[in-house]
Amino acid sequence: MSVSDHDRRQKSRERNERDEREELLTIGALGRRTGLPVRTIRFWSDIGVAPPVGRSTSGYRLYDAGAVARLELVRTLRDLGFDLETVRRVLASGTTVREVAATHLRALDAEMTTHLGHERHAPVANANGNTRNGHSRKTLKGEFGALPIEVPRDREGSFEPQIVPKHQTRWTGFD
Repeated sequence: MSVSDHDRRQKSRERNERDEREELLTIGALGRRTGLPVRTIRFWSDIGVAPPVGRSTSGYRLYDAGAVARLELVRTLRDLGFDLETVRRVLASGTTVREVAATHLRALDAEMTTHLGHERHAPVANANGNTRNGHSRKTLKGEFGALPIEVPRDREGSFEPQIVPKHQTRWTGFD
């Protein structure tokens, strides 16, 4: 065996070991893993939300395990109504799921304010006298684990939150 054959085999072994440690996925495999259409992944990749980590020798886009988590976060943020510019800011700042959830809780309070027609601790501004009545505890579950939250409620029970609907326990995009 010549030295060049030995070097080639050694490099091939190293490359295989690296690929085993860092499984790279084609866009189709990434779509199957995340449940997202390839067209959506390609769009998000092209605008820089989920860029590939490299290209195969055939020119196919390759993604790592971090792309799976990133795409699931992007899908969740989009499902929750965030526009792509906001999603980019969240991804650029390294915001955690807990911080995103805290933002949504503030949005739930804003929904309640809109529903009732008055701010928290302000005089009742609606004709029927409906006011805030504490919070209901609920736990959202997903790949990130369990996240306990408190959803505001009103005395009449007429508040129907849109951000985290009643009886929802799974956070879409993190399943």
